[in-house]
Amino acid sequence: DAAAPERLWDRLWRFARVSDEATVNRIAGHLLEILSPTLTTWQRVLTEIGATDLYQPSGQLHVYSSEAAMLADGFAWGLCERLGVHTERLDRAALQARQPGIAPHYAAGVFLPDAATITDPHGLCLRLAAALRARGVEFITTEVRAIAADGEVDDGDRRWPGERCVLAAGAWSMRLARALGVRLPLESQRGYHVQRRQHEVAPGIRSNGQMAAA
Repeated sequence: DAAAPERLWDRLWRFARVSDEATVNRIAGHLLEILSPTLTTWQRVLTEIGATDLYQPSGQLHVYSSEAAMLADGFAWGLCERLGVHTERLDRAALQARQPGIAPHYAAGVFLPDAATITDPHGLCLRLAAALRARGVEFITTEVRAIAADGEVDDGDRRWPGERCVLAAGAWSMRLARALGVRLPLESQRGYHVQRRQHEVAPGIRSNGQMAAA
């Protein structure tokens, strides 16, 4: 892709332009408004579809190799705390108490006690689909070629009218949005995580919840 370097430089410039502290604080405030209802909304949905057994309010532990590494993320954690996110700073002893058996490489951490997880994401999708089908929702698998401002969806052979269209195509969303005059600077990003069915991560050692190595 000959245009890739130019496109990446354009996006880097756009990113840098909104990376000053005042703009980051403003954006974080808007994100907080969007994300604050997440847990209570999921709890309500899980209750409605009979899937509360998949909800685990275990918190989330972020671990660091040193106190200095944790302090290097001080702006981000300070921003969370200013916005009302409950955090707990942990030294090595507190880290060991929070997660027994954690590798000695990790010397500090931050615990988010209000975080929660879904123990079986695929199982949740299946239950959501079943609940929606029971309410008369039809699932159609097709390649969407275009969407219209009035909510219409077009796959090239057929069009489906709609009052609303939820665009959730990840990095491909920008291609569909472009026809509506909306330019979204999106790019795909690779990420990895491990989802375990069993909480025992080693003989006699049990994971107490979500963990992220910073």
